[in-house]
Amino acid sequence: MGRRSQTIRNKRKIKVDDYCNNSIDTSEINKYLSKGLSREIKFTIISIFVVTIVMISSAYAIFSSIQKADEANTLTVGTLNVEFSTDSKELGNIIKLNGAYPESDEDGIKEKPYEFKITNSGNVDAGYKIKIVDDNDMIEADNCSDNLLDKGEIRVSVDGKPPFTLSDVASTEYIVETGYLSAGKSKEYSIRVWISDASGNEVLGKHYHGKILIEAQNTSTLCNVISGNGASIGDEIVCGTERFNVISNDGYNINMLAKYNLNVGDSKISAGSDGIQDKDALGKKENMLTYATVEYSADSSNINEYLENYKNYLTEKSKLNSVTVNLLTIEQANSLGCDTASSTCASSQNKFIFDTSYWLASTGDNNNIYTISSDGSYGPTAYSNHIDYGVRPVVTITKEDLN
Repeated sequence: MGRRSQTIRNKRKIKVDDYCNNSIDTSEINKYLSKGLSREIKFTIISIFVVTIVMISSAYAIFSSIQKADEANTLTVGTLNVEFSTDSKELGNIIKLNGAYPESDEDGIKEKPYEFKITNSGNVDAGYKIKIVDDNDMIEADNCSDNLLDKGEIRVSVDGKPPFTLSDVASTEYIVETGYLSAGKSKEYSIRVWISDASGNEVLGKHYHGKILIEAQNTSTLCNVISGNGASIGDEIVCGTERFNVISNDGYNINMLAKYNLNVGDSKISAGSDGIQDKDALGKKENMLTYATVEYSADSSNINEYLENYKNYLTEKSKLNSVTVNLLTIEQANSLGCDTASSTCASSQNKFIFDTSYWLASTGDNNNIYTISSDGSYGPTAYSNHIDYGVRPVVTITKEDLN
């Protein structure tokens, strides 16, 4: 009995010994657990870092595609290179009026402009249109399509010229300027945009997202009506790259006054194209540099040469059928609201007729020629004046010349 009990106790002891001999040291367990946990933590941190980088990159890519797609410093349009000036406030060609307050034209025209230069890098002449259009990408990104400024509340000035409301050019797909460049020539532009002070408090907090767009234009086309129907005084017509305002239309013949003076004379714009209209050829005008002024020679030979060259240009480039080119007469000026008695055109509702300073066709006496000045004055001026007045032709086309 005692021996059996001894045996059982020994067996139990063996079992206990076996169990202890086969067990793992807890320090080893902790060691393995620490290594595994360390790997998991490292993996988790790396994963979070990678995901964060991807999210940031994706967000930047989305932002860049919206902000940068159309506002690169240099754009290429056919043979035209367009260089936009950028700084901390402007994004190249991107226009934003978010949070802007209404202001007067006097203050708006002093705002910092959007500036750019267009260069014709090709071997042939090139025309272009400058537009202000909606930036739909930014409108979508900003989710503000139901909180946009009306275009009737947005004022625009190109190169410091008299401002206009953006809605006024809606019929021309918001063309704010057209131009023409000979091969290798360049032109610089500045555009200012602000909210009209005629707007009420309802514009506060509203958005406007737009962009300046340059489009190539065919320089060998017939004429197109871009404002009105081409029959009323002041309607605008473009022939190739040349712009005009209608001064009369008898149903067949259309008389048009050039929008700008011709780039001729000793003070012509060196960066412009000789002999055709130029946006800076305004004659003497307050707060503007004076370009393209000429003396009216006693026999008018120099004026006639400029007009003949311009006629040849229009015939060749715009494919017009029977174009004639002359200077404005007193009779035409009076029909547009000028008054010889008071020596002014300023009271005329046709303001375009004194956008520039220029010679007329009619003589005042042996030593004088009638002129219209950009301040609205109207009357005889000495032939020899070569610092104030330029050549602003009247062009006559027929209805067959309209596309």
